[in-house]
Amino acid sequence: MGRKKGRGNGRKCQDCGEFNELKAAYCGRCGVALGGGEKDKPASGRWEPSFRLIVVIVVLVFAAGFVFKLVISPRSRTYDREEIYQKSLAVDGPIEEQVRLVASNFKCACGGCGELPLVECDCDMPRGALEEKAFIRERLRAGYPVDQVIQWVEEKYGLRITG
Repeated sequence: MGRKKGRGNGRKCQDCGEFNELKAAYCGRCGVALGGGEKDKPASGRWEPSFRLIVVIVVLVFAAGFVFKLVISPRSRTYDREEIYQKSLAVDGPIEEQVRLVASNFKCACGGCGELPLVECDCDMPRGALEEKAFIRERLRAGYPVDQVIQWVEEKYGLRITG
């Protein structure tokens, strides 16, 4: 009759109870170091990050994106609008005067600034003063007459000042 393999002359795993050969350093069933606990498992050759490490990395990536958006992004910078306007006059004075002429016929169409006169408003909201003035400027630079541009602004944005 044969003896059960490993019983009597084998080392018993303290973790799973499996009998292993005397010279075995690790359990053949669960991989635990014989004579040690879970921390002595052999490295599988693959690094597996913990859940906590993954969460920390994700949080750091989001935080870096948030900091970029607030600090580095050009939209976060404040510009002196008067300085920008003066520079644009120096470069394109006649066009800017025509932009003011067309804008003086309208109120801002954004709906959030209390319908300020377009010529005075500088809001950056959708359908706001900056968008409207850019629309006007583009048409004037293309060579269209002021009357035609006024008509297009009225069709696209409305809120023409009458009277």
